[in-house]
Amino acid sequence: MEWVLDQEGHDYLVDVDRAFIKNKENLVGLKEKIQDELNMKEEQLDDSQFTQYIKHLYKSAAPSKESLADEKYFMFLQDIVDVYGMIHNRYIKTPEGKYCSILILSRIGQNVQEVHGGGFWVLPQGSL
Repeated sequence: MEWVLDQEGHDYLVDVDRAFIKNKENLVGLKEKIQDELNMKEEQLDDSQFTQYIKHLYKSAAPSKESLADEKYFMFLQDIVDVYGMIHNRYIKTPEGKYCSILILSRIGQNVQEVHGGGFWVLPQGSL
C-alpha cells in the first residue's frame, strides 16, 4: 500500500490499517461500488477479481518500471488506486481513521508554516 501513498498528489491519504482492509465487514457493498465507479458496465466484477484487487493492495510492493510498461497491468494498478481511495473514504470515518486524518492535516499545516514563515495567508483585496 505504501506505493499508493507515495504517489504524487496523495498527500492527504492516510495509511489504512491492513486489518481494516482484511475485515470483510468493512468491504460490504464495495464490490458493487467498484463496479459502478470503474465503469464496468459491460462486464461483471466477479468475486475472484474483487479479491485480487483487495489482496494486491495489502500484499504487493511498488510496481517495477518493467511491469508499468504492460498496459493491461498499468490499467489494473490505476483501478487499485481507485479502490484504495474508496476504502480510504470508509476508513477515515472510523475513530482510528479520523485520528490519522488529524495527524496528516497537522503535518501539512506544519509544512505550510515552514514554507510561509508561520504567517497567515492573506488574499489580495477583491480576489474573492
